[in-house]
Amino acid sequence: MYTLVDVGVLPGLQSSEATGVNRRGEVVGYCSGNAQMGYPRRAFHWRNGVMQDLGTLGGNTSEAHPINDRGQVVGRSTGRLARVYLVTKQRDAADWVALSRQPRHFRNGD
Repeated sequence: MYTLVDVGVLPGLQSSEATGVNRRGEVVGYCSGNAQMGYPRRAFHWRNGVMQDLGTLGGNTSEAHPINDRGQVVGRSTGRLARVYLVTKQRDAADWVALSRQPRHFRNGD
């Protein structure tokens, strides 16, 4: 038997898509807006009914993809250059921390 849970959407956006879940029940993905909003995307982490915006690491949009059982999230941030990132929740901290302070920049074809 399965239970369907609505994880919601970040404030100001219109839809959400889950792209990863771990054994602890943590969900990651992104929320997005419509054409009038410029199709923004914001990465999120959800656990126990609380959705948290993971930010964009200085880009215009972000997406979170897989999450492992330690709670580490892999995602990407896009803007002029795309950035790949790995973030982890610090124990008893309110914020997520990018493990690389100087993300490597990738261009299409690199």
